[in-house]
Amino acid sequence: QLFNYLTGFSSAVDYEKLVVAPDHLRRRFEELIAGEAEHGSDGRIVAKMNSLSDPAMIDALYAAAAAGVEINLVVRGICCLR
Repeated sequence: QLFNYLTGFSSAVDYEKLVVAPDHLRRRFEELIAGEAEHGSDGRIVAKMNSLSDPAMIDALYAAAAAGVEINLVVRGICCLR
């Protein structure tokens, strides 16, 4: 069903463990980052990505870092962190 949805041949399905772009990816990432920020210095974010240029995601990561979250990123391309 996932590939039928991605190609436009079926309607969206709610998945339990899979986060499908573009419908749920941003919201889920924001929830996960905020959840780690709530843990403060006990929180940790490890992410690998092709690029990081989205201002909202960058702001969320800065907020988590300010809360004491350890953040490790592997960014292959452009990275707009200051």
